Amino acid sequence: MALTGGTELINPYTIFERVGLRAGMATADLGCGVTGHYIVPAARIVGAEGKAYAVDIQKSALAATESRAKLDGVSNVTSVWADIERLGATRIPAVSLDVAMIVNTLFLARDRNQMMAEAARLTKPGGTVLVVEWKTDATAVGPPAAQRIGKDIVRAAATSAKLQERTEFEAGPYHYGLVFTK
Repeated sequence: MALTGGTELINPYTIFERVGLRAGMATADLGCGVTGHYIVPAARIVGAEGKAYAVDIQKSALAATESRAKLDGVSNVTSVWADIERLGATRIPAVSLDVAMIVNTLFLARDRNQMMAEAARLTKPGGTVLVVEWKTDATAVGPPAAQRIGKDIVRAAATSAKLQERTEFEAGPYHYGLVFTK
């Protein structure tokens, strides 16, 4: 079986179940990329009464995510062009998210602490910040091992953003997940 992304690598619905994403909530995929793999299913879950934001610094990624949402019949994804490494740059109301997601993005950041601080700024008190990253072992899938970040680095960035760790979990054969509470 060829691994091309999608649910072969990580099943978003399994992840959302872990963090308690449900109808009526507000969520954002910070660094959504081009596939909409997380925000489109999340938008389905939160429904018309909820909010689903696709956030990326690349306008082409947002356009691709919008196309994916339309093709999948999902109409409640709002695109937000922003640099999530700049505190206050994301045009989503502060303290408005129930769940902020950073999936396969933190390892790319120049300033992980700022990225986590931005996620925390957007999240409601008692809300969730979910981080999913590549395991540090070298594998045939994913970025080179030298670019991957360990759980300790994620935890340090979360601590700097005054987030409390709630749980850790296996997010798939190549990924780990950490869930933090604001």
